[in-house]
Amino acid sequence: MIINAFRVTAQNGISFCNAHQTVDSFGYPVTDYIRHSLSREGKLTVRASKLVAGPAKVMNEGEFVCELRNGAQFVYKLE
Repeated sequence: MIINAFRVTAQNGISFCNAHQTVDSFGYPVTDYIRHSLSREGKLTVRASKLVAGPAKVMNEGEFVCELRNGAQFVYKLE
């Protein structure tokens, strides 16, 4: 995954989001949003939502939290 933008705060660690457009199982165009927050304590929270086209409506898909015992590594690439 390529992280185009991110936020780092002293309280919350690092947060970033990615979004992509797709078609759901009913054939409707949707935009999926997946938000990631990695705390300084090593807990990763991932939240997923989708925006359904047509009558715009945000539907929360769910959330999960997992511990990263060995931490996480990010690679910064200059272009």
